Amino acid sequence: MKALDDYFYDDAIERALERKRVNLITDYDLTTRPALIWQGRPAEPLGLDVSQEELKNTLGEGAEGKSTDNWWQGFYSGRRVAVVFDGLACSTSLAQYDAGWITQLHEDGQLLAGLWTFPQVQARNSDAPTLVLAEFHQSAFHDFVRLAEKIYRVAGHRGAVFVTCTMLQAHTLPMANNNGRTQVSPVKRQTLRWPVLTVGDTLSFAKAGEMMAARLMRAYGLTPTNA
Repeated sequence: MKALDDYFYDDAIERALERKRVNLITDYDLTTRPALIWQGRPAEPLGLDVSQEELKNTLGEGAEGKSTDNWWQGFYSGRRVAVVFDGLACSTSLAQYDAGWITQLHEDGQLLAGLWTFPQVQARNSDAPTLVLAEFHQSAFHDFVRLAEKIYRVAGHRGAVFVTCTMLQAHTLPMANNNGRTQVSPVKRQTLRWPVLTVGDTLSFAKAGEMMAARLMRAYGLTPTNA
């Protein structure tokens, strides 16, 4: 019976994550666009007061020790955090779609980050530009878990947190090295879904970010190049 109970529990977690992910995809018109979506979900709903200035400031500040890459800027906004249906949203542009990335913190404690702008380089054997992932996108995984760790610390949550990632339109994104000269063909799958990891007593946020970044590289037959 325990195995069956575990199955239904895992399935319930997956469905809860999917509902939030689908809402984000709808809100930012990502249905047909390549995108990376990270998610953090406490094992139990938190019931956050999203009007608290400390939570707003923490979301807007982005990741601790964040990367300085301009594509997502360590999830640092520099703008006033906006209120949305589920809680709070943060980006570098007041226009909903312009920034190319978003973070959201919901009343139930779920944290989401989406990234849908990517570098363009000349495609192999073609003069046409193509969107690519780059090796530096590994840093976004680390930035997300750093932000999550900070958010849940400020929220006073000490329990388990589920973290995962989804890549939309994965089959359209080759992987390029950081100078764009070497490219690896896209994966065959339209959507890549990372396993749900449980951050808690035996797994740190930092290790979870490392594991997720490594899986991104493995999808392209590559090994991780940063930590």
